[in-house]
Amino acid sequence: MGVRSTRAREPVDAGHPQEVFPVSAEAEASTGFEIHQADRPAVQARQAIGVFDSGSGGMVAAAYLSRILRDAGENLSVVFFGDTANLPYGKRAQENVAELSDAIIAQLAPLCPVIGIACNTASASWIRHGRVGKGNEWPRVFSVVQVAAELAYERARTLPDAKGSTPFPRTV
Repeated sequence: MGVRSTRAREPVDAGHPQEVFPVSAEAEASTGFEIHQADRPAVQARQAIGVFDSGSGGMVAAAYLSRILRDAGENLSVVFFGDTANLPYGKRAQENVAELSDAIIAQLAPLCPVIGIACNTASASWIRHGRVGKGNEWPRVFSVVQVAAELAYERARTLPDAKGSTPFPRTV
């Protein structure tokens, strides 16, 4: 399995068509994965993990996730959605970014029971203002920024003290 990549041609809306995101041979070679371009990813319903970003930077997270899945022997695809039609997100109101995130999550949900937000701005906005993908229903949505912060906290919490002895709790 590889990373399948799409991007929005127009502002994100479930009714708008998708346009492929061009991937160069160099980009494909640098990830070590076969990257497929598709108007609609060819994966079975609920058999992929979705990753989205406001641009193409989140493709690195998608490629890394694909590598982890492959190394674990999992036969799952990773679908990447780059919302280049609406970038940069940083200049938009948080509520607007959350609405864009909700629309992308709703669009990926039929294929992806798990969706990761790879964009810092979208992560912060969605956590505060987003509606889709919250609670105990599908899809399960997580912020890669939140996951990274939690991992960093756990590592910092277990660092040895100044004498190099026992770990002590730290606050972030």
